[in-house]
Amino acid sequence: MTMNQNNTAAPTTLPPGSQWLPIPKALELAEQRRQEGDLAAAETLCRQILRAQPQQSEALHLLGIIAHQVGNFPVAIEFMRQAVALNGSVALFHCNLGELYRLNGMPNEAIASAERALALNPKYPQALNNLGIAHYDREEFEEAIKCYRRA
Repeated sequence: MTMNQNNTAAPTTLPPGSQWLPIPKALELAEQRRQEGDLAAAETLCRQILRAQPQQSEALHLLGIIAHQVGNFPVAIEFMRQAVALNGSVALFHCNLGELYRLNGMPNEAIASAERALALNPKYPQALNNLGIAHYDREEFEEAIKCYRRA
């Protein structure tokens, strides 16, 4: 799973330490904490962002990644679905939702999500790779090879 989507909104939220930050900075800090392994701090920041801006798709997406990291696939999938529902034009969200579906034994949904990601960004290597893995899981080896080559 990757976190790499820019946000143009600039409302503020109150992160730990009582410092006001623009939401893009708070998201950046949450991602930094996640990468450092401080999932609790990252989750807290995301939830504070959502209190300030309930329709913040990137915070939902990041909560999905965090839930995945702790092995809670149903919650991870739900957060990713919410992120996609709020902002279906982000290939990354579809790509990561598809991988969560695949990891949860849902290859048909994984393929559909990867294809949506590719409809938005036809040269997205991670989506092509995920699509290839999903085809491989369904023993569609020729399709898998085509995806891997495109990736």
